[in-house]
Amino acid sequence: MRAFLPRRPALLAGVAAVAGCAVGETLALPLGAAVGALSAGLLGLGVATLAARRLALWPGACLAAVALATGFWGYASLWLLPSPQSLASRFEQGAELVRLQGVIIEGGDYVRRDPAAFEYPDQPAPEDDFPVGADPRRNDSYLLRVDYLPDLGEPARGLVKLYVPPDTFVPLFHEVVVLGRLRQPRRAGNPGEVDSARRYARLGVTHTMTLNEPGQLVVRGAAGFEPRALAFTAHEFLHERVGVHMARDRAAIMGAAVLGERGNLSVAQREAFVRSGTVHLLVVSGVHVAILAGAVVLVLRLLGAGPRVGWSVAALAALAYLFVTGVQPSVLRAVLMVSIYALGQILSRKPDALNVLGGSALLGALLDPGSVAELGYQLSYLAVLGIVVVAPALSLWAPGGSRGRGTWATALGWLGNSLGISLGVSLCTWPLLAATVHVLSPVMFLSNIVATPLVTATLFVSMLAPLAIIPGVGALLAWPLGWLCGATAWVSEVCASLPFSHLFLPAPPLWWLAGYYALLFSVFALPRLGAPRFAGAALWLLWLCLLPSLSLVSTDRPGPAVFTALDVGQGVCAVLEIPTGPCMVVDCGSTSLGGVGERVLAPFLWERGRQSIDVLVISHADADHVNGLPQLFERFPVGIVLLPESFGEDETGRALTRWLGARAKVRLFMRGEEFELAPGVRIKALWPDMGFSRALIGAADLRNETGLVLEVNLGGRRLLLPGDVEHRGFAGIIDGLAPVDVLCAPHQGSKVDGLESLLSRMRPKHVVVSARETFPAEESLEAYAAWAQVWKSYECGAVEFTIGADGALQARPFIEPRAKSRP
Repeated sequence: MRAFLPRRPALLAGVAAVAGCAVGETLALPLGAAVGALSAGLLGLGVATLAARRLALWPGACLAAVALATGFWGYASLWLLPSPQSLASRFEQGAELVRLQGVIIEGGDYVRRDPAAFEYPDQPAPEDDFPVGADPRRNDSYLLRVDYLPDLGEPARGLVKLYVPPDTFVPLFHEVVVLGRLRQPRRAGNPGEVDSARRYARLGVTHTMTLNEPGQLVVRGAAGFEPRALAFTAHEFLHERVGVHMARDRAAIMGAAVLGERGNLSVAQREAFVRSGTVHLLVVSGVHVAILAGAVVLVLRLLGAGPRVGWSVAALAALAYLFVTGVQPSVLRAVLMVSIYALGQILSRKPDALNVLGGSALLGALLDPGSVAELGYQLSYLAVLGIVVVAPALSLWAPGGSRGRGTWATALGWLGNSLGISLGVSLCTWPLLAATVHVLSPVMFLSNIVATPLVTATLFVSMLAPLAIIPGVGALLAWPLGWLCGATAWVSEVCASLPFSHLFLPAPPLWWLAGYYALLFSVFALPRLGAPRFAGAALWLLWLCLLPSLSLVSTDRPGPAVFTALDVGQGVCAVLEIPTGPCMVVDCGSTSLGGVGERVLAPFLWERGRQSIDVLVISHADADHVNGLPQLFERFPVGIVLLPESFGEDETGRALTRWLGARAKVRLFMRGEEFELAPGVRIKALWPDMGFSRALIGAADLRNETGLVLEVNLGGRRLLLPGDVEHRGFAGIIDGLAPVDVLCAPHQGSKVDGLESLLSRMRPKHVVVSARETFPAEESLEAYAAWAQVWKSYECGAVEFTIGADGALQARPFIEPRAKSRP
């Protein structure tokens, strides 16, 4: 081991730099401390150099690693500090109305920087077989690089994500002026939810702005020289010359595999690639750059050029590909690796794979220390480690090395190496994928063996795309590219549809992840210390077997019940839990947040230690109450679904009843019925009465006004969940209204006629408003505040109400409200 790291100084430096950046991302230092850490790191490097020369190499190497980690801790902390001209500094809490001037650098079907591209969509999308469509008020998203504040006459820096109506003309790489409300991206509002605001911030996106009227955006003209425009030119050329001759879904896969575009991929395509374990093939990374560099070297060698010339040109080609793909971080890392390897070849030195990996990590940390926290960064380096370190020890077929071996031996050798690489990559990446996207794909061993050669062939053929400038060549290239992309999509769809091809699972604990990777690589490090390899393998297998037996989250919670109103934006989703007992979910939908079932509810239930749902109650069939159900049923078995009798009044309700009936037991929950969820916890239906409703409520309001109204009685406390029922529905139950402890605001805080009279009967202590910030009526909020503590989901996130055994009620928001500054 003493000869392992000092013999690989770049690896040691890269590991130390990444460790320092990771600490800086987690524990960012203030300005003075960050400068001190950076200075201490530089001073420590000088001391380490003297120690290595005068004492011994190993102590000097260890001291250098500590110094580098300390220095990069300070460097990463400085990197995170916003500049005085940044939008984050000027508009820390957003702005009610602001005018911004800048350049549109991305959007529409040209999307590269979306941090949630393979996780959760920004907005709800329709499901193929789900009878309730998405909210029709969908917007297109664009990325604005802000350069100037016209009203203040001052420069500014930052990226803003714009949401505009679909028919709005927004030309890319044009200078525009926009006027609107500046908001912060959505933060994590629920336990277990991914923090989108933090992910956007790592990419420089600090705010969002929604434009409702065309006049809020004015196009001033084409922007000046923009290096990013080269990538857009390549995008237009590839699709106008080649993609136009292909089916749209196949052209979308070509754009993703060749240029790293994700704007044209459908939700179904993304899900198929994620669930089959082949999504990494659609992210331009080291594989793409390696194929390009290898092809350049091969062609030049065939033309008689030497290796130095070949690798010099290959490095330049890789650099050009970096700009063609829009300087994506994954491509930048790959170009650094290829450039370091090419430099070794030019200097006639055999590069060490681990040194190359460490050197690229060091340079990448210098260029962008915040990238170490990105999932793509972590997966790419783990995948390379799987290929370089793990795969060689997993060779499943190693025939003799003679040139005369037969065709079968060669094929088996290729198959064995492919299986070893696929298994090595999978062993290194699956725990991280399980921890972040909650998906485990056992089928990835098979799918990658088939899909990887197809994508490789797609890259080789696409290298001929520049010839499409010749008339007819584009159509000629479209045939093999269309077939290859179609075959790749078919492989991902078939593999994703196989039984047990993918599993949804809760995130393993952080301590288990750290132990897994430490023991995995100890399998290969222990032999260097003289220990047998099987010792590390045995420990690793024991650690792996520990995961299924873990109780990932303790379900022992205080009191007889916990009611949680989740933050789903404009929609409703609530959970009633009994410790070590049943669980009931009420609604699961949102018209402002995409993938609410997988993004919000599933992580919440997993964090609670839940693997199933005992009772699912649906108030009515609007999208903001049900469009998360497809993701929910994919991840959890449901015992019984309770519906109001109004589901039989329209075709949407009847279709949704059939859809639910194919997946769980369904029954109507009639007015006056009640059931006991657990001892002392009773659920009662107060509404609807369809005879009353048909006589007094018009067809336009029938669905909202005839939704289920639930009363929950537990521990001497009462909770009222009225769904979207407003004044007409309340007219049918007003005589039975009694004081309640927790009220979920009717129709997410909208205006309700006679609200003051209703509140005087209910006298709530707590009111939960589940909506986006602009939806609730101000007069309703004022009325609620006169009676109760008002919890607004857009301010406090999820709200958990714990009812103690003695009836004590405690409310706890997920986000503590900020103290309002005085004017």
